Amino acid sequence: MMNKKIFLSFGLLFSSFSMADSQVNYLNVENSTVIFSLAELKAHSIPACVEQALQDKYAVSLNTHSGQMIYASLLTAVANNLAVEVIAAGDCNDAFGIERPDSVALISR
Repeated sequence: MMNKKIFLSFGLLFSSFSMADSQVNYLNVENSTVIFSLAELKAHSIPACVEQALQDKYAVSLNTHSGQMIYASLLTAVANNLAVEVIAAGDCNDAFGIERPDSVALISR
């Protein structure tokens, strides 16, 4: 019984960082950072580290394997007109003032 409560608590915590699937509407590479945004507004609470003007953006570093895989997923989504689902990390660790995605999943319709 205790395990179910802990699992449910973690599920509620992480679900606030998830968003519905949406099309990529902006994709830019600046040095070793990929900056992107989605057509739909973020549905989760924006971390305090995010600058007001950049609240619709995500940033991921190409210096990490994870960042490279997210970039490949974004390119695939754009090239094939696929939607993506982003789970936010809740921090700005890859670029100052821009939220970092924890994962990006491709969604076919």
